[in-house]
Amino acid sequence: MAEPPVIAEHMYEQVQNPILITDEAGCLLTANKMAREIFDITGMGVALKDVIPELEHGDAFQISVQKDHQAQMVFQVSRSLMIHQEVLVYSYILTDVSLRYQAEQRAWQTMARNAALLDSIQDAIFTLDVTGRIININVAGEKIFGYFAGEVEGRHIGNLIPALSCDQPDEMKTLFQQYMSSETSIEKEGRHSKSYLFPVEISIRGFELENTFFYTLMVSDISERKLVEAELDRHREHLQDMVSVATQEVRAIVDTAVSGVITINEFGDVLLFNPAAEKMFGWQASDILGQNVSVLVPGINESTHNGFISRYLETRQPRIIGTGREVDAQRKDGSLFPVHLAVGYSDLTASGFSDSNNSQHLFVAFITDITDQKRTEQELIKAKETAEQGAQTKANFLANMSHEIRTPLNAIIGYSELVYEDKQLEEGSRHHVKTIINSGKSLLNLINDILDFSKIEARRVTLENVCFNLPNAIQDTLQTLEFKASEKCLNLELDIDSAVPQKVLGDPSRLRQVVLNLAGNAIKFTDKGYVRISVQPAPEEGFLHFCVSDSGIGMTQQQKDYVFEAFAQAEASTNRRFGGTGLGTTISKQIVEMMKGRIWIESEVDQGSHFHFTVHLPAEADDVEALYDECEPRLHNYRSPRAFNVLLAEDLATNADLAMLRLKQQGHQVTWVEDGKQAVATVTQQDFDLVLMDVQMPEMDGLEASRLIRMYEKIGELTAEHHGDDFHRVPIIALTASILKEDRENCQEVGMDAIVGKPVDFNELFLQMEKLVPEGRGKFRNHADAKVVDSIILDEPDNKEMTDYLHQQTDIVDYNKGLKTWGDPDIYLKSMFNFLTQRADDASRILALLEQSPPDISTAGKVAHALKGLAGNLYLAELSDISVRLDRDLKAEKLSDVRGFCYELDQAMNRFRLILEPLKPGSEMPEVSGQSEGSLTREQLDSLLDELLTAADDLNPDTVIPLLDQLNGNCDQNCYQRMTEYINNFDFDALKEEVLALKQQRASG
Repeated sequence: MAEPPVIAEHMYEQVQNPILITDEAGCLLTANKMAREIFDITGMGVALKDVIPELEHGDAFQISVQKDHQAQMVFQVSRSLMIHQEVLVYSYILTDVSLRYQAEQRAWQTMARNAALLDSIQDAIFTLDVTGRIININVAGEKIFGYFAGEVEGRHIGNLIPALSCDQPDEMKTLFQQYMSSETSIEKEGRHSKSYLFPVEISIRGFELENTFFYTLMVSDISERKLVEAELDRHREHLQDMVSVATQEVRAIVDTAVSGVITINEFGDVLLFNPAAEKMFGWQASDILGQNVSVLVPGINESTHNGFISRYLETRQPRIIGTGREVDAQRKDGSLFPVHLAVGYSDLTASGFSDSNNSQHLFVAFITDITDQKRTEQELIKAKETAEQGAQTKANFLANMSHEIRTPLNAIIGYSELVYEDKQLEEGSRHHVKTIINSGKSLLNLINDILDFSKIEARRVTLENVCFNLPNAIQDTLQTLEFKASEKCLNLELDIDSAVPQKVLGDPSRLRQVVLNLAGNAIKFTDKGYVRISVQPAPEEGFLHFCVSDSGIGMTQQQKDYVFEAFAQAEASTNRRFGGTGLGTTISKQIVEMMKGRIWIESEVDQGSHFHFTVHLPAEADDVEALYDECEPRLHNYRSPRAFNVLLAEDLATNADLAMLRLKQQGHQVTWVEDGKQAVATVTQQDFDLVLMDVQMPEMDGLEASRLIRMYEKIGELTAEHHGDDFHRVPIIALTASILKEDRENCQEVGMDAIVGKPVDFNELFLQMEKLVPEGRGKFRNHADAKVVDSIILDEPDNKEMTDYLHQQTDIVDYNKGLKTWGDPDIYLKSMFNFLTQRADDASRILALLEQSPPDISTAGKVAHALKGLAGNLYLAELSDISVRLDRDLKAEKLSDVRGFCYELDQAMNRFRLILEPLKPGSEMPEVSGQSEGSLTREQLDSLLDELLTAADDLNPDTVIPLLDQLNGNCDQNCYQRMTEYINNFDFDALKEEVLALKQQRASG
């Protein structure tokens, strides 16, 4: 059994009251567990006042303690003096009284709140004893009766409310019991301190407190209410007089109304039938009253009429009731006539009225005979159809006449061009022939515009709704204008916002027509500067905002007001100076409106013009097949307006060969370096208009090189030697195969101006070059330069056998895309052989690097990255796909997958070697099968026939003839001759039948 001191010590520690013991000087000697936890005591010997500052002197007191954000704790402290081991000590025992303290606080708050509540009540409240004497009165009572509380307390309530005067307590009790049993307040009179009486409303309740019974009397001053009620009574009497007069006036209005007025109840019974209705329907009111309204509207039977009424009363949703509509009504003689019927409704229960049949609902019908109106509408419709037929006849006439004129005009232009090419023609005659050619082409454009305008005006134009690649379609459109722009030394710019979808739904042909009209006008009216086409999302969902801007002659406000009118130009001299019909903007406006958009202009004289238009082109998914998906610029049509001095930084020779070939085809001068270090050194020594910078290169990558170039520019070292005080910031375009957002952000951070992905889309690259190189840089090309460039650009290869062979290797090489990109088949083939020589062992190289200890993943990644870029540029489909996965997994360090891809890479490289083997000099070409008799593939020929059908619908030989020229040699010659004869005779229907027959023949064959 434990010793008593041990038990005492244990109890001391476990007791729930905090206990503290100090010496005579107030230093803490000991504290139990509860005290240590509450007051965070960690050691003894400190002064108690430092531990608990709230402690006071005395033997009993309260303290309040709050730790951090915890609730407040209140303790009752008991201090006592005692002797322990012959030493005088003080003991402090604390009792938690927090709950009691909180209850007391709530009680005080409740009392204060109740007192405030009583004082805020607007009614007088008395507390009475059983004899009726006043014990207490609130502030409102003092105000209502004009007494202070001290003046009335102790007096009988009868002095203030005479009706409560009673001499005997039993009578008072009976009276109070009677009032208490009433469920409503009781109106009496109160006596004010100034002796006058005023109306009050009283209610009495009883309660018992400490075995004593009391009454509570609540008194409201209703003087104002009584005055209002008296006023309302006077108004009610006046209103009744007015209603009587108004009823007579309404009756007069109904009786004299021109329209028929009929009222019915909820059962459909006619209650009122005014004189106009009598005249309209041929019924007398006495004959029709009480009948169902269906006798007047025979198209709907009685049960249906009643169903309409019941449904409205249940739902209150207006279908017939509460709206107006046209119906056929029936006269008494059975004849039908059109009327406009409008039905209103009134709830008689809500208004406090009812009719003589005790109906609760009233429906009022207003009926107008619209026989004359309908007759006029029919006449207008007939006149409109006649006018439309006339417009159609005019459109047909214009179309036929334009076709009749076009036949001899084509001959005039064609033979004039033949004469113009005659070397023996005298210079004066050549000038005259040139005038004939230009005049003929102007007349041809005029005929085309009038035909297009007449077709739109006659509503013969329907919009397509197909998926197409928007950027490619716009770029393809602008190619036709590039030569005109270069002739005037204008910058032709295209700026498509990154938020614009790649593929959209709409009519690409009509969109191209609008862009061509507006951009062509901009070039026509601009002598220097630029023409810019920008595209961005419009605020409305599914719409795009186009803007065609120029730095040309601009317009006055008066000219802007009618620029979209037919046959209108800025002024009469404009037509004489620039030519044209003035229909371009009109046709554009009509097309834009057909595409659910709008068109407007912003312009000032000599400040250029900005033609804006919006069209509905909702986005389509990227994986959907689309028109213009394969639309790349054809090199023999593309002309760079300026020739630039370009620095190309590219470590792979094959990529550099391709880039230099394509740049030189555009007339640019190119300097090639193999790494970033050389690029920085070369830029500081020579003057370049533009830098094309590969991002991943040995020695120094493109990011670091660009950062250094920008740094040198900033401190002035780059331009000091060549330009003195003139500063030229050289644009830098990044060439990268990365699609990662962070990699592209890194390019922008180091000062690169644009990013073009690999494999390089040279159309995009050329457009970016034109956009970035500022005005004043580069050299504008003249016609002689253009001829030099033309001599560099090669046509399709003469070796048809090799071409057909490579066309069949689609799984390994996409020869069509590759040839479009490289332009020169010989250089393309040579680059493929060089690739095979240089990269055949890449799989072994990567595996060897990974087998090192530790694995050299970084170098292996560079090998795979270079392979990916080269295979992509050469359009080696299988090798490109494997290298992309290889590059991805090396970056992710998935080495187990990499080894499998290396095996696939080695096998694919062997397959590529096998298809190139027959193309070596001296090798025998394998026999090619499955080709059509012409140069077009089967898919290309099918697409061409579809285009022919579409062009035939437009009834325009100028769009059909170029397509027929492409068909020559790719179909039966007799078939081709028949089609040519049809188009010469403007027999478009026969042409379509011939094309459909050829398609059917190909499908069955």
